[in-house]
Amino acid sequence: MYFFLGVLVLLGSAYVVRASLLLGKSKELVQGAIPFEKSVDNFSSRVLFAGDSTGVGVGSDSPEKTVAGYFAQDFPNHSLVNLSKSGRKTGELIPVLQSQADQSFDWVFIQIGGNDILYFTPQATLATEIGDVLLQAKRIGKHVVLLTSGNVGNAPFFPRLLSSPWSAKTRIVRELFSAAAREHQAIYVDLYQEREDDVFLSDIPRFYSADQLHPSGDGYLVWYKQALQTLEAAGLKESLK
Repeated sequence: MYFFLGVLVLLGSAYVVRASLLLGKSKELVQGAIPFEKSVDNFSSRVLFAGDSTGVGVGSDSPEKTVAGYFAQDFPNHSLVNLSKSGRKTGELIPVLQSQADQSFDWVFIQIGGNDILYFTPQATLATEIGDVLLQAKRIGKHVVLLTSGNVGNAPFFPRLLSSPWSAKTRIVRELFSAAAREHQAIYVDLYQEREDDVFLSDIPRFYSADQLHPSGDGYLVWYKQALQTLEAAGLKESLK
């Protein structure tokens, strides 16, 4: 018995050390990340990206290798504004969108929810907040696209034996966000994958960044392609051109 308790203590201590190192790396990535923006004089449409660290593109080695950056490569005639900020929760995005009340955008891409999964924002609170976010987004944007994180519990940052609470929370957020998108006529991009199907886990160094929590540039490309497929399925991809 004491042997097994000793093993558990050692494993716990090792994880604390490992988590501390990864959090330090995450802080470095956050400090070095710059949201992708692009100003076009004779633009065909105005696009707003707003969200958390995934909207900034934390984890990518280049602003161009983010969802916003890949979008700009495929649709170079669009003018992009990016109001994303690392660490932001869903409720904190509401005043950001309200500040744009006098603006008009053809497309609004919302990337939010990851921090609500990480820190377990209460379900009722989050349901109200995402509804308010989409309401504000619809007021300033013709088309609204909502993305949240993939299966957070699958991230290598979490030991396999401790990951289930974050996967369970991801599923709850997935249901809340998809329901809110339907209610507010927004497009929901489903990035959730079960562990056995998760392409990110097929090549962790390729699809995850150094903190083993945020996507890498290739990881953001997976998300971007899923967004395009979702828009195509909704009959909206052609309207981007």
